[in-house]
Amino acid sequence: MELKLIIGAALALTLGGCVSSSKALRNTNGDLITCKASGYGWLGAPVALINQGDCLRKYREQGYYALDEDPNLPKVAASALKYQTGVRLALPAGWVAQPLTAAQVSSGIKLFGLNQTLDAGVMFSTVKKSAISDFDSYVRSRQKAAQSVGTENSVTEAELTEAGGYTQADYRATLTVSNVRYRYAYKIIRGASEIVIITVWSTDSNFDTIKPELDNLVNSMEGI
Repeated sequence: MELKLIIGAALALTLGGCVSSSKALRNTNGDLITCKASGYGWLGAPVALINQGDCLRKYREQGYYALDEDPNLPKVAASALKYQTGVRLALPAGWVAQPLTAAQVSSGIKLFGLNQTLDAGVMFSTVKKSAISDFDSYVRSRQKAAQSVGTENSVTEAELTEAGGYTQADYRATLTVSNVRYRYAYKIIRGASEIVIITVWSTDSNFDTIKPELDNLVNSMEGI
């Protein structure tokens, strides 16, 4: 399968649904600015995130920093953001990490990897646990977002389990993107300080064959 189709399946994870985000920055003089993102659907949501990312980048270049950052600490490049979280996902041989767009970084995505041999992809993101008051409602909102992506889509009910002292939700989605049928497996884990979202996907016809390898990848996550 062409690489662009697997990437298209990845974009479906970030382009669908709605987005509403507000990030405040300040400088050493105490000046405050806010970069907002608000949009809906295949066009509105990604455009909003890209605009917010451009806003954040512009003001960071002018010396602004997030309210919870120490301005005396060295700045971390956007390409290294995936290492800031305490949760880690190491890609085994055959997987290649892809550069993140401004929209993906802004939406909390830490890692996007592709495996052309398996014809599969993985996306890993986190949300601060303190920002989510109701885990069940958050899971339902993610399921609803998946239902708005692609065509001929179906999303299973979430299965809630306890593992290692943490609650996790697992569900799947099947949908068509660019005339190709894909299957996605979602795992959302309520960790000690972060909520972790990991998604793996492949084509519908290939998914069951490589599912054991995808499971091994997901289970290699550390630092929850």
